[in-house]
Amino acid sequence: MAEKSPFDFTEMFKGFDPEQMKSMFDPKAMMKMFEPGQTNMFNADQMMEANKRNFEAVIEANASAAEAYKTMLDNQMKVFSQITEAASSQLGKSDAMPGADAMKTQTAAMSAAVEEALTMMKTLADTTRDANEKAFNSVQGQITEAVDKIKKT
Repeated sequence: MAEKSPFDFTEMFKGFDPEQMKSMFDPKAMMKMFEPGQTNMFNADQMMEANKRNFEAVIEANASAAEAYKTMLDNQMKVFSQITEAASSQLGKSDAMPGADAMKTQTAAMSAAVEEALTMMKTLADTTRDANEKAFNSVQGQITEAVDKIKKT
């Protein structure tokens, strides 16, 4: 029977399922925050219907972003698995019981492989974070303009 890898993060990644992420941005759920005791402010259903196309575009974009994030996490796990499995395989080629010196060498080699994998995984995460920051910064001016317009009306 195959033993489950201690580096299998399948359960953890289920939280990044695009369909599950998509449900978090359901327009009706988003509009609920405006409803309690303040239904006379505006008609949420009418506003949602008028902006249905935009809400759908946001939902689709967020599902796409969730998929991209999940892909990044999957790629991190691939990096970790490939490097540690290669190191483990290389270390496991010895038939003889290793002595103390050999064990030290093997432990150091595995530690170096894990460190290298983690460095690459961090690079993937940093690159993703930087791309997200750049995307947000690209619309920051539009946000400021929209807020100013709202304040004037």
